[in-house]
Formats: sequence, structure tokens, C-alpha cells
Amino acid sequence: GVSLRSFLATTFGLGLLFLLPFVGLEQLLTTQAFLPSVKVWSCLVFVGVGPSLFSFACWNRAIGYIGPVKASILYYTMPLVSGVYAVIFLGEPVLWVHFAGGGLIVAGQLLGTVRGKK
Repeated sequence: GVSLRSFLATTFGLGLLFLLPFVGLEQLLTTQAFLPSVKVWSCLVFVGVGPSLFSFACWNRAIGYIGPVKASILYYTMPLVSGVYAVIFLGEPVLWVHFAGGGLIVAGQLLGTVRGKK
């Protein structure tokens, strides 16, 4: 198998490689020069290392521990959890579609985890 460090380095390296041309294109098409300050660079590093790299590494390690099948079932709860966080932290309104979607997610979780009678 491929080590976690190699996988992350390849994933983020390819992402950087494919996004850099668009940074150059933006610089050519805009009249305002982008000269980031130390504050901007520190924010970019924080976002890149904190939520991006750390969470990606944790998710891949979790897949290694619990297996891809259980991890994929857990993966589908992310929209539900994100919606709950949006209500709590952002004050988003709760509509009937949120309950319908949440119900479908929970139903799918139950169908995927409850074993049928033999």
C-alpha cells in the first residue's frame, strides 16, 4: 500500500500543480497586482495546514482503521451535520426541506447498518 504521507503529498502536490496556472492567468487578466502581506500568507498557511491537510489526514487514517465501507456510511452524514452547524453557528433558518433531507439521510444510515433477518 501507499503510505499516508506519500498519498497526501501527491494529492496536495498535484492540486498545487493544476491550480498554479490559474493563479498566473488571474495575474495576467487583472489590473490590480496581488502582493500578499504576512497576514494573508499566515491565513493561507493556517487554512492549508489546519482544516485542509489535518482533516484530510485524519479522514484517511479513519478509513484505515474502520474500513472503507463503514467510512462511506459515515460520509453521508456530513450534509446533515453541516446543516445543524449552519443553524447553530450561522443562524440559518430551518425549513421543511431540511427535515426531509435529514430524514432521508437517517433512513439511509439505518438501511445501511441494520442487518436483515436471515
